[in-house]
Amino acid sequence: MNTVEIIARLTPPGHKLFVSDGKQTHIVKTELQNFINKHRKFVQDSGSTRPMTYHGLRHTCAANWYQKMIAEGKTEYEARKQVSQWLGHERDDVTRIYLASIESGNPPDSDWKDGDGDV
Repeated sequence: MNTVEIIARLTPPGHKLFVSDGKQTHIVKTELQNFINKHRKFVQDSGSTRPMTYHGLRHTCAANWYQKMIAEGKTEYEARKQVSQWLGHERDDVTRIYLASIESGNPPDSDWKDGDGDV
């Protein structure tokens, strides 16, 4: 069992991973993006031309989790379902958006450009 699985099991239904009760998700996202912006030059891949974003890290993490589970022998459905649960998605089509970089042949990239909406 990995760290995310342990934390997910300890998080009661209706609560969010990494977001304290009483704190709004968009505030946490903004705080994290501000941290990334402030420290980007120290952590971004040297050859990257796209700015690292909170949402890009989410996409990269989802793709990495998915690929790891496939390598461990899970079916595509099982891996996608688990990633969907970890991301807090209720719809499969939303999780498929996160995994589109794999299907298109583009490797996961932690500096994936954030869009207007939180997918």
